[in-house]
Amino acid sequence: LLSITVNPEACKGCNICVEVCPDDALISVKQTDPIVERLRRNWRLWRALPDTDDRWAYGLGAEDA
Repeated sequence: LLSITVNPEACKGCNICVEVCPDDALISVKQTDPIVERLRRNWRLWRALPDTDDRWAYGLGAEDA
């Protein structure tokens, strides 16, 4: 499972993450109440997942690029 999950409480809406993503994997959407609630649900789910064992995450960090 690979997911890009954004903490909706930390997002400032500056779109820097969208601009610097080299694979165009992120898009900016208008923040409506239903979208923000979906982001909050996704964030809660992400926080409830166990951490990935390092042996499976090799090569995913910027330091490995």
